[in-house]
Amino acid sequence: MQWNENFETGIEKIDSQHRELFRKLDQLELDLYSGRAKLEIQKMIGFLEDYINTHFDDEEKIMLDAGVQEFGKHREQHKNFMQMLRDFKIEFEKKGADSYLAIRLDKELRSWWENHILKTDKLYISRVKK
Repeated sequence: MQWNENFETGIEKIDSQHRELFRKLDQLELDLYSGRAKLEIQKMIGFLEDYINTHFDDEEKIMLDAGVQEFGKHREQHKNFMQMLRDFKIEFEKKGADSYLAIRLDKELRSWWENHILKTDKLYISRVKK
């Protein structure tokens, strides 16, 4: 998943955060191919816990300030992601790191973020940038 102009919202703060996330996802993929992913799962989960606290708060504040009507649906997606991340963390804590978990984490993160940015985030951009 490469960053390109399709992912840009035009809101520099959000785009900057998204680019940082893409760099981390790319690093996880490189770690998968080099055999280090099992060691990096804990770091990625920790990064995401910090990242979503900041990113989701920033995004939700922008939406609230702009009076975006779909705010509730958008926030619900954020909550769903937080639950998915908690589930991965619980699995990691119970079973430890393995290649299967690393591959699933990589695949699900990429799928969720691509869908969220290209579909959900894009819905509110026109209302924010008036």
